Amino acid sequence: MEYFGGLIAALGQRYDGHPDFESVDISIIGPWGEGEGTHLLSEKTRSALINSYVDNFKVTPLHHMPSGSAQFPQGELIKGTDIAASWPDGTSVGTRYVGYRFDCWGDYNFGRKRPGNWGGNGDWSHMQDIYPREIIKSGMADSWKKAPVTMEICWTFMHWLNEFKWNEEAVAYIFDEAVKLHVSSFNAKSSPVPDEWSPLVDKWLNKMGYRFVIRQFLYPSFVCRQGQLSFTSLWENIGCAPIYKDYKLAIRLRNAQKTLILPASVDLREWLPGDIVCDEKVFIPHDTPLGKYQIEIAIVAPVSLEPRVKLAIEGKTNDGWYSIGEIEVRENIMKNF
Repeated sequence: MEYFGGLIAALGQRYDGHPDFESVDISIIGPWGEGEGTHLLSEKTRSALINSYVDNFKVTPLHHMPSGSAQFPQGELIKGTDIAASWPDGTSVGTRYVGYRFDCWGDYNFGRKRPGNWGGNGDWSHMQDIYPREIIKSGMADSWKKAPVTMEICWTFMHWLNEFKWNEEAVAYIFDEAVKLHVSSFNAKSSPVPDEWSPLVDKWLNKMGYRFVIRQFLYPSFVCRQGQLSFTSLWENIGCAPIYKDYKLAIRLRNAQKTLILPASVDLREWLPGDIVCDEKVFIPHDTPLGKYQIEIAIVAPVSLEPRVKLAIEGKTNDGWYSIGEIEVRENIMKNF
């Protein structure tokens, strides 16, 4: 705890919230960071090591490896920590949402014949038996709503093709099961994607994580400076998970004289899969030059206000914004009253 826990704490104090970090994995013991041997730790040491991540990475999303060992079920891993979990009977623990990482995704029991050699009798797999059970039993079935789910391939795509002779139906099933568990990212190691599976992978990538489509955007034909630009919009997240970074929805007004970037207050991390209503307003500065502007939208970084997310629509400008139409800024006729 002194050395490893101290290192984790120091890293968190230095890098928590860094814009280049997508997430941090909670790794405490065992080969490959997979948690094997966790049951050998004392409860005090196990909880202290986990809490060193939870206490020091408060902004950057966290995820951890659900133990696939019968010796140490996932529910025991979070015991005594601040990790949030909630069970169907209404009981809950913790307040900090943490996602999870699945290694060996794709050890598919095709016809209940387990590929590879794990020393078993071929009648179980991580993907179909261990992970779904542990997610529910640990009380973390809904943690994907607040923290990311990431996966690592079992073997490689080329191994699936050349050694196991899997067809597209088997691969599509593996991908669909990942979407069902709300996967946001996938590590395929250093193996290429077989050409015949490229369409499947591309389709899967379009379902993975968040994918925002704007269906409707209504705004006035003009606004007054020192006034409000109110808009109503209908969106859809056609992916399988929310966004986990605190990016902002922003409006840009642009003409030859002036460019204004006006962030809205909506929390995009609450945009779960499905339809989304976003009715917001932004304020027009009092010194905005009068005239007509192009009105554009983007999802931007909170500090630099640079576009960070591609929307699943047409109309993207060269610098990453999306053109909506035209709006006029007029004088505020109430300014002298």
